[in-house]
Amino acid sequence: MAGPPLAADPLAEEAVRAYLRCAARAGQRDRGLRVFGRFRLGLRQEMGLEPEAATVRLHAALLEASPTAVAPVPRPRRASGTPFFGREEELESLGAHLARPDHRLLTLSGPGGAGKTRLAREALEGARETFGAAAHFVPLEAADSAAALVSAMAAATGLKLGGAQPPLGQLLAFLGSGRHLLVLDNFEQPGVREETLAAVLALLEGTGGVTLLVTSRRRLGLQAEWVMALGGLAYPGHPDLAAAARSSAVRLFVERAGRVRPGFALGGGNVASLVEICQLCGGLPLALELSAAWAGSLSAPES
Repeated sequence: MAGPPLAADPLAEEAVRAYLRCAARAGQRDRGLRVFGRFRLGLRQEMGLEPEAATVRLHAALLEASPTAVAPVPRPRRASGTPFFGREEELESLGAHLARPDHRLLTLSGPGGAGKTRLAREALEGARETFGAAAHFVPLEAADSAAALVSAMAAATGLKLGGAQPPLGQLLAFLGSGRHLLVLDNFEQPGVREETLAAVLALLEGTGGVTLLVTSRRRLGLQAEWVMALGGLAYPGHPDLAAAARSSAVRLFVERAGRVRPGFALGGGNVASLVEICQLCGGLPLALELSAAWAGSLSAPES
């Protein structure tokens, strides 16, 4: 479905209504909601007006449409390009939480290297059946303030900030229609925690359909928050070959080691060493990957 004929005049309300009708007929619910959100924001900023009643009725009809009627969004290839091991129970639990409109703030907490970001990305892909194109990953490595947090969310959702209205107000107006999922990754990075938490609260209270999945080394401490504590991957308590072959920690190590030492495999001769490595790493994915990077320099008995 092509974009609306609004390039010449983005505030042409008749054109917006025509697009919303087409979006409804084509099953493009999320796309229509985004177009309405941009139009309403522009109308408020440029003219201080609200959409006409006819436009609001079309928007309401889109809101009532079932998300399952939307054409499926192709799942993009994972940026990491590496297999994902374990976390089946966590992924299932995350999917159940994200599918519930009353669970709008979920925090993945755990130590550095526990794989919070990778799990959040996997959950984001799985949630596209519910949120469609309105599911966004928001990296916060460079966010050092509440303003930077808002800018990062705007950039991830495709909102161009500008005008006299405060950026947070623009974001709230833009996300005010339909359901949206924002994955806020590395939330512990923003430097002014009180201000960033205030921005999160404003986002939850100022919109009706925004769900936040946050990764952080510590919980946010907000009343609306659901917390999932993340530890290491599962590994055997003793060097049992069958148990090691089922272990997500051992499988991760073997796969990564095989990238630097072709032919590397789990066997009776190295199962004790591999289980010990997993135990020393506490099953933490990052520690296992760093350890596996040394496999290329080890002799056969060491591997």
